[in-house]
Amino acid sequence: MYNLIKSINYGMRKSMVTWIVIFSMISIPILFLSVIDMPFDKMTGSYYFASNNMADLSILYILISMVLSCKVVGADMADKTINYELLMGHGRDKVFFSRIIAGLLWGLLIVFLFYIAPLLFLIIINGLGLEVDKSDLILRCALSILVFLRMCSLYMMLASVLRGMAKGIALGYMLSMVEMLVYSVLVDVLDIDTKYYLGFSNISELLALDNYREKVIDGKMVQVFETALSNEEIIGTIICSVLLSTVYITIAYFVFIKSDRD
Repeated sequence: MYNLIKSINYGMRKSMVTWIVIFSMISIPILFLSVIDMPFDKMTGSYYFASNNMADLSILYILISMVLSCKVVGADMADKTINYELLMGHGRDKVFFSRIIAGLLWGLLIVFLFYIAPLLFLIIINGLGLEVDKSDLILRCALSILVFLRMCSLYMMLASVLRGMAKGIALGYMLSMVEMLVYSVLVDVLDIDTKYYLGFSNISELLALDNYREKVIDGKMVQVFETALSNEEIIGTIICSVLLSTVYITIAYFVFIKSDRD
């Protein structure tokens, strides 16, 4: 399995699509930082997070995760590379899980590292700041990884079941737009809290801050945001993310194992 994963990673590094996506992940936060009404040398990690930039960027990075995860899982199905691997004696389990592991590496780990990099960079350069609680910030970021896992697993399932990168991206994009539309209607029109049941509403709940109080700290007026999460939000995010990720991968696995490779 190690050699299969190594081969997939080599193909990803040589792909122009991969480098275009990486360039996008570097450029997007730079553009966001350039329009924030705060001098860069005074922008703390807390201010960046409290400005809801991470909540806004999360949608773009989830869609970027869709492109990379679908490419890892679906591209080799379209060009018959998987058929050759099976003919060379690699078991179906190894062929399947090598792509799932590589898909999680590129679509989850690498994307999330780029996503969280601006926050870490600002904390290192300008400090954490006073706007948010450090422990709550760490918890919210940790839980958001699970939401990324949930969405990445969905996109890998689509690419695997549909046997193609383009098909997986197309359907994944459509489902994402439908989910965001449903979320908007339920929350903004019907005033129904979707909580952690929808991926995009879950990430929004974790990364978007609204409530704050003004507090004098060291002679300065600071907006201190309410960042504590309830036990229901924490447990609900964990259960929904892990459960749905498991379901998506399981469906993809059984379809892959049972289907003929034409």
